[in-house]
Amino acid sequence: MQINNVNAGWIYILTNSRYKELIKIGKTTRTVEERAKELSKATGVPEPFKILYKRFFEDCHQAEKDIHIYFDDERVKDADREFFSVEPFIAIQILDRFYYEEKFKKYDTLVDNLNKVIEYQAVKIDNLKEIIYDITKPLQTKSIAIKKFEKLQTLKIKMDETAKKLKIMYET
Repeated sequence: MQINNVNAGWIYILTNSRYKELIKIGKTTRTVEERAKELSKATGVPEPFKILYKRFFEDCHQAEKDIHIYFDDERVKDADREFFSVEPFIAIQILDRFYYEEKFKKYDTLVDNLNKVIEYQAVKIDNLKEIIYDITKPLQTKSIAIKKFEKLQTLKIKMDETAKKLKIMYET
């Protein structure tokens, strides 16, 4: 996986057979496998850590902070600050909740931006309608007015196509 965002990375849940009542919740911008090996090599770690679960976040630093705050009451105070006395399945559910909240925030921002583009296009269409109306108002022949109206329709279709392309671009 290629990471272009410096804040992007993994939030992981690790277990260790020697710490049966604890899980470790941390972050890494490298692979979780590398981080687990690194932690397992530390002095005082009797058994290697095993990866229980992991999720990729656009901002792993903020996600880790939020998850640690969420589980603050379950944090082991006299041990490493990333150890928590939490049932693993609960930690997984909460990690997933934060993951989907991050995705929905990103989606909401994209939708807001798309709506602004659509509103801008609508204003342009309204302005064009006024211009066309002003131009066609004094026209003596019906056929000239119809041609102007057809041009407006073509312009509206092109603007609709542009709005659809922008929507597709924002959704990806």
